[in-house]
Amino acid sequence: MSIHDNQLDNWIRDRFCELNTALEELYFAEENKCNSPHVGTELKSALYQEGLELINDLVELDYRALNYEQNFNLLGNIGFYMAAYYRHEINKAIGDSTDSLKVVFSLALKLGAFLGVAPRLITSHLTTHNTAINGRYKSFTHLNDEIVFLDYNTRSIFAYKQAANALLQILPLGISHPATTNLLKTAEAALDEVMLINNLIYKELDTDRFFYNFRNYFKPHPVGSEVYRGTNGGDFADINIIDLLLGLCRSEQIQYLQLLNNKLLYIMPDEQHKLRDCISQPNLMDSFLAVLPTGKSSKLFKNNLSNFIDVCEKHGECSRQHHNELVEKFFNIPSQQQTSHDSISSSGNPLDVLLRQLEDLRDQRLAAPRLDIYTRYHDIQRLKATLA
Repeated sequence: MSIHDNQLDNWIRDRFCELNTALEELYFAEENKCNSPHVGTELKSALYQEGLELINDLVELDYRALNYEQNFNLLGNIGFYMAAYYRHEINKAIGDSTDSLKVVFSLALKLGAFLGVAPRLITSHLTTHNTAINGRYKSFTHLNDEIVFLDYNTRSIFAYKQAANALLQILPLGISHPATTNLLKTAEAALDEVMLINNLIYKELDTDRFFYNFRNYFKPHPVGSEVYRGTNGGDFADINIIDLLLGLCRSEQIQYLQLLNNKLLYIMPDEQHKLRDCISQPNLMDSFLAVLPTGKSSKLFKNNLSNFIDVCEKHGECSRQHHNELVEKFFNIPSQQQTSHDSISSSGNPLDVLLRQLEDLRDQRLAAPRLDIYTRYHDIQRLKATLA
């Protein structure tokens, strides 16, 4: 089996996408654009039956004979199916009790345990490990706004990866190495790319299409007896590697450490290893502070320190854009306009808790002056004073 020729993969890329698109167009045409169990019953039944038959055909598959990428792709295809099943609330539409999904759950749980990831669709399935065939990668629908979001989100993740990789290369060199100057500039340029992408998402993505026709595929849902949280755009290690290496966030903080622990099963195993390793690494801010008394007169020190502060500020600005602009426009404002919160979902915690967590994380990355949470505000100010 390969990702190019198995029937389930072909169905996800074609018929599955068509059925979801047709359902989303039906919902969007309604006065209340949220899903209704009485809308598109035949389409929901077709999606349910066709996907279930294809997955049942894989019961005898020896997944241990496949390579990692093939198994990860298979889990993604099963994850696409489960996400659509719960997005469309098919159990309510056709009276299914989910007992018929036991085979689906069993395969997902086996693959998740074998791969070392959550037994459902994760962000990497949609972005960094989403193979395109003839220029077309997998998505839930053919709607333009979903493609806009996935295109830009994927590019943003790779820009963060470039920034994190540059910062990781500094560790064995030290903050006073001449090459560190170039690595800091590389990281800054990558974060500039993230900022540009955030602006493009803000301008090009339609709020209603995102809120009503796309985000609900990411909601929490059960796999067997356990509910797994939904995917979100931050489910990759590199943004946290940047947090830790810059020193803006610390793994000693219980709240931040919980964030990292909650993320591990939703990122690829190689990223899990990188993130765990990074927790014990020294951070650059503490390194600059440690040599401040003796090194502040050095031209190279000041040059690298100036570049370091620029990287910190760019990382904070990326977080500010995400929270103040993207989360506000595409999630918070439309959520407040709903008369019923039954259909409103985030990827995990309740909306008010999620927004508060994101606000705290934003301010840590901005090194903002806060009395109620730990930030590096005073340390950044001390370093900036050296350059004055």
